[in-house]
Amino acid sequence: MNSKFENYINISSKLIETAKERTKAQEALYGHNTGHFTLSVEKENAFTGVIGELLVVDFFNTSFIKRNVDWRCALGDYGSEADINFYKNGTVSRKMHVKTGLWKAWPGRDYHFGIHSDQSIESSGLPLVLVSILKNPKGAPEQAKIEGFITSKFLQSCKIIKKGQRFPSTQVVSRTDNLLTRFEDYRHIDELLESF
Repeated sequence: MNSKFENYINISSKLIETAKERTKAQEALYGHNTGHFTLSVEKENAFTGVIGELLVVDFFNTSFIKRNVDWRCALGDYGSEADINFYKNGTVSRKMHVKTGLWKAWPGRDYHFGIHSDQSIESSGLPLVLVSILKNPKGAPEQAKIEGFITSKFLQSCKIIKKGQRFPSTQVVSRTDNLLTRFEDYRHIDELLESF
C-alpha cells in the first residue's frame, strides 16, 4: 500500500445516496457550471467532493466524537466558509476544509495535489483534510482513505502551479491556478484530533 496512513474506509451505499441528494441540492442552488471546469467535469467534482466531506464527518463522529460526548461533527451549510463544523455543547467551536481526489489507483506519497488558489484557503486559518477515493469503473466508488491534513499556514508557503502547467508528479495539466501540495506534506489525522 502506498499510504503512510492506513485510514481506509469502505464507502456505503447509504453514503453514496446521501452524497447524490446533497449534490443535487447543491446543483439546484448554484447550477452546474459555476465552478472552474466544464459542466460534466464540474458535476463529477461536486459529487466526489460531497462523498469526501461525508466520509470525514463519519470518521470524526466514530473515531473522536463518541469518546468526547460534548462534541458533534456535521457538514457546513451550502456556500459556507468551511465544509465541516465541530460543535461543542451545541455551539460551533471548530471548522475545517475538505478536498477530495478521485484516482484510478492509490496515489503515492510523492504525488502532488492542487488546492484552487482562488478559494483563499491559505488565508482561512482553518485546517484542510485530504481524502482520496478510488475510482470504480463499474459504478459508484467503494473505497477511500483519509490522507491526512495540512494547516492554512502551511498552504501559505506552497508554490502556485498556473493553469496549463503540468503537475510535476503526474504530468496532468492543471485546469486552474493551484497551490501545489504533495501527499507527503499531509500530517496524520490523529494530530488534528489531538489539537481539540
